[in-house]
Order: sequence, then structure tokens, then C-alpha cells
Amino acid sequence: MVIPCGRQRFARTYADMRQRRLPADMVEVDAQTSFGVTRTYTTGGDGVPFVLLPGAGGNALSWHAYVRRLRTARPVIAIDPVGEPGCSVQEKPLHDGDDWARWLDETLAALNVERAHLVGMSFGGWVALEYALHRPGHAETITLLDPAGFGRVTGRFLAWVMLGGLAAFAPRPVRRLAMLGERSQYDAGSVASRIQAQIPTARTAVFPDAGHDLSVRCVDLVIDSAIRLADAAEARA
Repeated sequence: MVIPCGRQRFARTYADMRQRRLPADMVEVDAQTSFGVTRTYTTGGDGVPFVLLPGAGGNALSWHAYVRRLRTARPVIAIDPVGEPGCSVQEKPLHDGDDWARWLDETLAALNVERAHLVGMSFGGWVALEYALHRPGHAETITLLDPAGFGRVTGRFLAWVMLGGLAAFAPRPVRRLAMLGERSQYDAGSVASRIQAQIPTARTAVFPDAGHDLSVRCVDLVIDSAIRLADAAEARA
């Protein structure tokens, strides 16, 4: 239970960090969903946006090192997931992948976003995949950063989550980029090989100096890869 003084202290700290870390011109929008109010921050002009999904325990501030560069390529939407530390207010529990897909779908619909380039870290990568599975046709590209964050992870289970159903349900090819830390909690090389074998069009990259902190250690590489993937997908559309 969060006592009022603790909540107020968190709100002050969050507001201070937001002012320091995120561009001042980012527009704050609260999206009403079936699961509660979702805080979002948007910036950039027209086009299919990058939608940034943090890992478990994270929020929009997790992407502070990414926003300024990504928005030079296309709009950016950073999200505080419901149920995580941030400014979103959860009103109903989410039980499974379908719930998370519905939450993201309703969040984006409230922002009038029909298609998106999803960039997900850890648990956020799993949410991105569930969204692509349950809402085919809306994910233009998916960039996964060491996707895990959902309990004890094995290479076999991670590969199943990443591959299961996507090829069969997507009405058109969804460009995927899995970026894995070699020193993470699973055999990244094995997972990358299985992805490549089952989805030849997928792109995988294993970074030897990174673990589950991939999004912090390899910021420029991640940004460059996400932009190239998005550009290639839109050029072929």
C-alpha cells in the first residue's frame, strides 16, 4: 500500500525527472482505457510513430536517451504502462497477453494512431509481440530489446513467445528486429539462430558486451537499427 506522503514524494520526483530528461515540448496526453488511465508523451510531426514500451518497473522516462534522436525520423510516443511506477492509474487487472494487447490498442486508438513502429524493452517487447499477434496489421515494425521480464526465462520459451503465431496471423509481413545481449539470462545466440531459421526475413543481432542492460549500453545502435528498419518497411509499403 502506497501511503499519501510516499505518493506525493514519487510524483515530485517523477515531475522533476520528466522536466530534466524529456524534451520540454513533448505533449502530455492521458488515454482512457478499459484498464485505467494511461499517461503518454508525444513529440514529432506527421507519419507512423515510434511507440516506446519500457520493461517491467519502467515508464516513459526510461526512454529519455532515445526520444530526441528518434523524433528526427518520425513521431515518438513514450508510454507509462498501467500497473507500473509512473503517472498511469490502473483501475482493472490485466491477466494475459490478450489484455495487454487490448490495453495498448485502446491507448493508441485514443491517440488516433492506427499503425506504429513498436520498440519494446524486456517485458515491453513481450507486450509488443502480443499486440502484433492479437491486433494484426497495426504493427508496422517491431524492434525487440532483450525481450524477457516475465519470470524465469529459457531460450526455448523465449523463442516460442517471439515466434508463436505471428507469421500465421499477420496479413502482411511484419518486419522484426531482435536485439539480444550475449550476457543476458538466456542463450542469446541460440535464440537468434532459431528466430533466423524460422523467420528468414527477421533480423537478429547479438551484442557481446551487453546483457539485459542492452537498452542502456547500446543506445545509438538501437536507435540506428530502429530507424533503418522503419525506413525499409515504409519504403516497401
